[in-house]
Amino acid sequence: TKDKRQKTKDKRQKTKDKRQMTNKIRHYRYLNNEMTQRELAGKAGVTRQTIIAIEKGAFNPSVKLALKFAAIFNVKLETLFSLDVDD
Repeated sequence: TKDKRQKTKDKRQKTKDKRQMTNKIRHYRYLNNEMTQRELAGKAGVTRQTIIAIEKGAFNPSVKLALKFAAIFNVKLETLFSLDVDD
């Protein structure tokens, strides 16, 4: 019934996802001739502030942007980004 579905949905929303997304953007910038944040931002079509926020883990990029990063560094998406479980 509709009420059961809503209760199930509410329970799922209350359950916190304990996985934290991490990235290796900074590492791959370094490996690519010590690319600056500004250079990466220009290649990806975003601001330097966006790169800073992503590297700090304060912001998760869209799938489209994550794929752009993978293409820029010529690596697989899962090489740059991963989900870790919080302890």
